[in-house]
Amino acid sequence: MTNLMTKPWWQSRTIIASGVSIAALITGAFGVPIDDSLQKEIVELALVGTSVVSSAMAIAYRILAEKAIA
Repeated sequence: MTNLMTKPWWQSRTIIASGVSIAALITGAFGVPIDDSLQKEIVELALVGTSVVSSAMAIAYRILAEKAIA
């Protein structure tokens, strides 16, 4: 993995899918089953959500920045 672009951990499909899988296991233990297709939909929604939030944060931080872009 040399010369690859990096991204924040919360934008990783692997990390998000793993988190959803863990949540599905925990909810299943309490009697609330989440099937594979619902897990996939949750992962896709989470990826879109993180993209929206990170884009909004980038815009907000640029507006609030104290130094101009050169």
